[in-house]
Amino acid sequence: TARARAHDAGRQNVTFVAGDCRTAPLGSSFDAAIGRMVLMYTRDVTEALQAIVERVRPGGVVAFAEADFCPVLGHVRGGPPGVCRSLWEWGERAFVCGGVHVAMATHLNRAFMATGLGEPEMIVQTLVGGGEEWPGLEWAAASLRSVLPVLEQHGIVTAEELDPDTLAARCRAEVVATGVPFMLIPLVTAWARKPLDA
Repeated sequence: TARARAHDAGRQNVTFVAGDCRTAPLGSSFDAAIGRMVLMYTRDVTEALQAIVERVRPGGVVAFAEADFCPVLGHVRGGPPGVCRSLWEWGERAFVCGGVHVAMATHLNRAFMATGLGEPEMIVQTLVGGGEEWPGLEWAAASLRSVLPVLEQHGIVTAEELDPDTLAARCRAEVVATGVPFMLIPLVTAWARKPLDA
């Protein structure tokens, strides 16, 4: 798909390589290393970032956007108990059981410092809504459906209790009833330039 899009756009200077970002044969003189939801799935965030930083030329940009459950859990726990809170608590537990990092603001800050990039610029962004036409609830329900095997394997919630076919509608009804909007998973973005003397 990516190759077709590049071809359709007339991009002749684009190459695609499938592989592990830490070990793929890519060279080591990139102007930038940019990733979205990559480091959260690595065993050691700092180790993975170090391998990536080594491929970036001095003065180049390193930027990663990763999911962070902390802001959304704070949001839902500030409201009444219900299906919206359960959805995020179930999701966070599934990710933790799967070995995924869920507090990426902290991990990114520490990893950027440890790899010699210095303190990164950081921002957290998310979408909030819940109205009749807002597609975020369907996205959240589909996301929970995709991790249902993990949820059941670890005894977090059953398929019957999750009821993914009605999950979005139940969340929407709760948003309407409580006035508490639904928050999608926040993305924390961290970026810095590799020092010139690195």
